[in-house]
Amino acid sequence: MNNDKYMKYLENLENAVWTTRKNRINAEERLLSVNRFVQHINIYYACLSAAIAIISLWYTDKALTMLGAILAPIVTICIAFLNSQRYEQRAADIKRNYVELQKILYEVRRLKSGDEATPPDWDKVKELDDKYCELMDKVENHRQSDYWKTCFESGIWDTNDSEHSFTQKIHKARYRGYVVLRWSMRGLTYVAPIIGYVLLRVLFAH
Repeated sequence: MNNDKYMKYLENLENAVWTTRKNRINAEERLLSVNRFVQHINIYYACLSAAIAIISLWYTDKALTMLGAILAPIVTICIAFLNSQRYEQRAADIKRNYVELQKILYEVRRLKSGDEATPPDWDKVKELDDKYCELMDKVENHRQSDYWKTCFESGIWDTNDSEHSFTQKIHKARYRGYVVLRWSMRGLTYVAPIIGYVLLRVLFAH
């Protein structure tokens, strides 16, 4: 009975470490993705601002001139924002963290695969528990969206709702909605200057 309790505890610890590690991997990927996106936007807006400045030398267009004046500070703000957020450094810290979590996972699995005749090593388990808690506190926590991605890819949303397909469908729809919203916002960022130009033309027309 004691061995069953020991194995059950190891299984729960393994699941917790695995889930946290996968969440941290998703968090690293998210931060690097945001970093790439902001860099692309900076280059895109900088090139667009330069192109508008050159075009304005030949063509007089108040809307275009105003758009160029708006884009210039936006580029400056975006660059300052990127530097302040330290996306790459935060992603590197999270990577080191989930590598350490992987080591704990290996140790837990070694304990699980031990000889049945071997007595439970609760001291080792406590050591792994403490190490896991320390790693949880070392870096920033993942976001809810990172957890949703873990659940979506693994197919496990909530152990209490594992048999409720309707609840799982709601969770999956929520995650898909988040993905659609994220990419829609990114797409809107690219077309925003065009929308701004049209609005300015309408404004100056009146």
